[in-house]
Amino acid sequence: MVSRAYFMIDADKDLGHEEFIDAISGLEKEIDVDFVDPVVGEHDVVVMVETGGSIEELAEKIELLPWVSGLKILKTLSAAERQRISREELVNLIMGGE
Repeated sequence: MVSRAYFMIDADKDLGHEEFIDAISGLEKEIDVDFVDPVVGEHDVVVMVETGGSIEELAEKIELLPWVSGLKILKTLSAAERQRISREELVNLIMGGE
């Protein structure tokens, strides 16, 4: 089954503009992600991934990049998953449990 997730990434605050552009361009080339966009707000970059593998393993690869200072995972659920999961299970999943 393919899973989709969004990663909200914080960049190192000492990263210059050109370094930031190079870093997010490199992320698209080095790691199997579907899109990378810089954002304005609490985080610096949003990344979307769809994988048949582990979302957590992809997140760990990204967290190891030297310019990444933080990462949050936002997992998505298909319509079928939302219909068969209880509210309690959904809240637990959203809050980071499995």
